[in-house]
Amino acid sequence: MKRLLFSLAVVACLAFSEAQGALVDQGDGTVLDTDTNLMWLKDANYAHSELARPGRIDSIIANVGSIAGHSLTALDFDAATGQMSWWGAMGWAQDLTLAGFSDWRLPTATDIGDDGCNRSYNNTDCGYNVDPAAGELARLWYVSLGNTAWYDTNGHTTSCGFGVSAPYCFVNQGPFINPQYLVYTYGTLYAPIADHAWDFGTANGGQGASGFLTDLKFAWAVRSVDAELSVPEPATLALLGLGLASLGFSRRKQ
Repeated sequence: MKRLLFSLAVVACLAFSEAQGALVDQGDGTVLDTDTNLMWLKDANYAHSELARPGRIDSIIANVGSIAGHSLTALDFDAATGQMSWWGAMGWAQDLTLAGFSDWRLPTATDIGDDGCNRSYNNTDCGYNVDPAAGELARLWYVSLGNTAWYDTNGHTTSCGFGVSAPYCFVNQGPFINPQYLVYTYGTLYAPIADHAWDFGTANGGQGASGFLTDLKFAWAVRSVDAELSVPEPATLALLGLGLASLGFSRRKQ
């Protein structure tokens, strides 16, 4: 009976500990951010293995056809690296099915302040140390993972800046695997320039709209999760643990 009580206590403590963390590895190739109710691919370059599968690029082109008036072609995909044009990344996410879900998408950016890039070293939508509300990737990288940008809020290079090797500023990677230390594309077009989209640099924590839609960049798919379907709150799990412990104590008395 002592062994039963110990097991119940361990289960309750583990459950409580898991719920405390914002990022929860779901064990099915996904990671749930319980603070934002966003589910991310655990493999930050899952597209690499996807595009390398024989016929996968052809199936994306056949299934999706076109994105924003652009007809997909093989040139939108690089199976050797997993990088894609903006249209290719959008099509790949749209055609992706993983862990039983088919509503994957690219993360979104939000243009705050004046239209376009309000470049700064602190709390805007563009530059470094951006407002977490300015992008889902920025929120994940800065808040949920707790990384520090290449530049501090005064524009001075930090300890992960020049002369430091990979992973550069992407020091905290949480439960994710295969992070790429380059630019990830958002699914949000950059309104001031028709052939640009917002992007995020995981090597330095910089957000902006660099390059053209034709440029090949990495893609990290995400999906929104209903709040009620998220993991239980710690208090709920604690009550569950107490209930299980009480059951074990009752059985011991009997």
